[in-house]
Amino acid sequence: YTYFNQDFLNLESIVEIDNGVKKEISYEYNEKLLTFPKTITTKCGEQSIIKYFYYVNDLLHFNLGMSASEGGRPVATALADYFPATVELTIAAMMLILLIGVPIGIISAIRKDCIEDHMVRILSLCGVSVPIFWFALILQYIFYLKLGWLPLGGRLPVTMMPPVHVTGLYTIDSLLAGQHDTFVHAAIHLILPALCLAFSSLAVVSRLIRSSMLEVMVQDFIRTARAKGLSEGIVIL
Repeated sequence: YTYFNQDFLNLESIVEIDNGVKKEISYEYNEKLLTFPKTITTKCGEQSIIKYFYYVNDLLHFNLGMSASEGGRPVATALADYFPATVELTIAAMMLILLIGVPIGIISAIRKDCIEDHMVRILSLCGVSVPIFWFALILQYIFYLKLGWLPLGGRLPVTMMPPVHVTGLYTIDSLLAGQHDTFVHAAIHLILPALCLAFSSLAVVSRLIRSSMLEVMVQDFIRTARAKGLSEGIVIL
């Protein structure tokens, strides 16, 4: 669908019309920007199908073409450069989900129908209903513009050089290089985006933990453990 939209909106693929008669056209690919440096002479409909097969062939060979926004360098190279940052952000978000979502789910189950449970319900409702982009703007407005506690974006301050590339993850590379200041700044720059990415999943995880715990807490083995004198903390764990 995306390919055909781009193809039909491409001005170079307009059919030449001469006195109301559709002519066969010669379509020459740009050797630098596209990946098939040949001239194909065919009808318009056939041309789109042929181009599509070359497009799929390039995808199967991980040839994604050139990126205009990246100065004409290969898309695959640009993706490889940005992939470590994506992995680092994903790991940070997963850590937040585990460190925050699981405890509040447990608290919500233990304090069922109390104020803590109602607060977790409100948080869960907000997590599944608030758009992430809007939540990100609110966090930037509060923690960057108003309070000045966290940076607006990026992976490091503009005045700080990145650590020596080993894994591409700035937090790990800075620790490997012994650059503790760089690690602190990289971790601080991860807080806002990781919190935005984890927000909706926090709601889901907390509700799942709550439901699972409420189901387990009424089982016979739980009553047996309590009857034998085990503390409530041990039973919960």
